[in-house]
Amino acid sequence: MRLFPFATAEMSEMFPLWNVSDLASAYVITGGVPYYLSFLSRHEDIRSAIHDEFFLPGSSLLTEAELFMK
Repeated sequence: MRLFPFATAEMSEMFPLWNVSDLASAYVITGGVPYYLSFLSRHEDIRSAIHDEFFLPGSSLLTEAELFMK
């Protein structure tokens, strides 16, 4: 199955409690890619999502850029 990036309207359904600013930030960071959004969806807001998924040792997306470039 091939998935395409979500549109912002679809993202708002995935993150019903997030405000517009957080949704826009998530879209810019992930490009709407469902795989990356699934990691962010575990959090209450974009700030905690970025901190926990990109900067903590062992986090899901910490090494994603490096792996992607390889």
